[in-house]
Formats: sequence, C-alpha cells, structure tokens
Amino acid sequence: PNASAELATAQAQVEALTAQINAALPTAPAPVPEALVVTAAAVAGQVGTSVTGQVSATGGVAPYTFSATGLPEGVTIDASSGAESGPPTSASSETVTVTVTDSTGATASASQTVTVS
Repeated sequence: PNASAELATAQAQVEALTAQINAALPTAPAPVPEALVVTAAAVAGQVGTSVTGQVSATGGVAPYTFSATGLPEGVTIDASSGAESGPPTSASSETVTVTVTDSTGATASASQTVTVS
C-alpha cells in the first residue's frame, strides 16, 4: 500500500472521531446573571406636597417589578418604573421595605427611610 493513501485514511479517521467527540460534549450552560440588587435613597417631603423618590435595580433579568411596604399614606410606588410619588397626608418617619422582583422570580429588598414633616 501507498503511504500517502494510508495517511489520507488516517486523517479521515481522526476527523470522524473528532466530530463524534465534539458532538458528544455537553453544550455550555447559559450564563448566570449578576445578582439582583435594589437601591433606594432616603426620601423627604412635606404633608400635602408630592414626594419624589426612585427605587432602582441592577443585575438579575429584566424586566423588573417594584413594590414597597410601609410607605406613608398617599405615597405609592410605580410597579414597572420604581418611581415613588404622591402627596403624604400626615407627618411621619417611616422605614419602608422596597422589593424588586426580576423576570425569573428572583427578589431583592432594601430598607429606605421616608420622612414627612
């Protein structure tokens, strides 16, 4: 037999085996998203005058849904944007828990002080 024919046959066998090995390898897992983090600065306002606050999120998988517990009467949070607004009805200093939920159901929470004079 001719050496170049044997070499060509061996190369073909190596290529076939390489293709089989590559086909059997698992595919790379999906990248893990960054940890979901919620940020909310302190908010101050006066009775009867609309307050303005903003809760933000980073990481996780957008879109996000925002919620808050303990907001002063009259102040609300927009679930899709995280904007806090509305005229508080009485003076108080509240510790608010703000929570963000990402599209996978992951949640993160933070405390925020809302002071109304």
